Amino acid sequence: MAIVTGVNWTYSGDPGASPKDAVRFLIGDTDTTDQLLGDEEIDYLVTTAGTTNEAAAQACEAISVGGRLIDKEVDDLVIKARQRSEQYQKLASALRKRRVGSRMGVFAGGVSISDKESRRTDTDVPSPAFNRGQFDNPEVTQQGDGYSYLTSSSTRVGG
Repeated sequence: MAIVTGVNWTYSGDPGASPKDAVRFLIGDTDTTDQLLGDEEIDYLVTTAGTTNEAAAQACEAISVGGRLIDKEVDDLVIKARQRSEQYQKLASALRKRRVGSRMGVFAGGVSISDKESRRTDTDVPSPAFNRGQFDNPEVTQQGDGYSYLTSSSTRVGG
């Protein structure tokens, strides 16, 4: 097994500039003195995850289980990294919740006559599940405060 040394690590400081920088920003991998993941590793996650938030969540999990964040003891020196690992697991969960929440939103279509007309004539918009008058019976007409029913001989019955 080969050990990789000198991995590429870059961060522009502008998360809007690239998905890689956005992932670094979301997981807190922006410190040049404490680099957590290489550029190629993040690029892989961005490519396979589908969204920046999912790539960041997977990056958190990779950091958490990667063996780097374990408690260490050398003589009197104790380094407790377990809490940091747990924080990365919580961050992964939070990023996934954010992803789900970002898919939801309020949409108000048809708020203007031109918008309503363009949506009605757009063949790519699915037909609504219901329409005004879909349960109307063409055999029934309303007269005054009662209903009349048309019979097969077109005479009104009822009243």
